[in-house]
Amino acid sequence: MCACVLESGVEGSEILADEVRTTVELGLGRAFRPKEIVFVEELPKTRNLKVLRRVIVAVFEGRDVGDLSSLSNPQSVDDLKNAICADKVNCPEVI
Repeated sequence: MCACVLESGVEGSEILADEVRTTVELGLGRAFRPKEIVFVEELPKTRNLKVLRRVIVAVFEGRDVGDLSSLSNPQSVDDLKNAICADKVNCPEVI
């Protein structure tokens, strides 16, 4: 799975997701081609603007996200959860 932040004015679509898959495959190889693409407004970041990858992975895997006290944008976690669960009937419950 891959989480992508779109530029303002750009909307996520299946065509754009296919372009992202192709670009990743050409740049990194077929093994890294994501099966699913999720478009979000922003990724969870610390106050120093570092992306909290452990939170993103935890949300993707349906695990507890842990301590979020260092986040500068805590709403991004809920937005990520909603984006992942948007098309799924049996979405895992994430704390």
